[in-house]
Amino acid sequence: MIAHDSHLNQNTDPEKESLIDKDMTKLNQNLFERNDGLTDKEFVEKAVKESPTAEHWKKNYNALSTWCIQIPKEFSGSYEEKNEIFKEMVKFTADRYGRDNIVSAWTHFDDVICCEL
Repeated sequence: MIAHDSHLNQNTDPEKESLIDKDMTKLNQNLFERNDGLTDKEFVEKAVKESPTAEHWKKNYNALSTWCIQIPKEFSGSYEEKNEIFKEMVKFTADRYGRDNIVSAWTHFDDVICCEL
């Protein structure tokens, strides 16, 4: 998740690479800034370490969940309208689960199967 969010995992699979519209990558953004000076990976590691049940964590435990929110292709709204929908989802998530539990909230407008503008 963390590598995908920052596009650090350089994909060399031509079939998967064709699902990325490189011209749209500039529109990707993180809609949630923690302002704690930590990388996403450091944030997760710190949260696990400080957890009240930290002594029970094992290396193969899942300490992170990823949600993929997709706007239907049939939605003909502009980039700005789509971005507002994503911002509302971040607000909903923060209100429901707490701002301190969010690692990041990346939009990926370059994922061809997710968002066509």
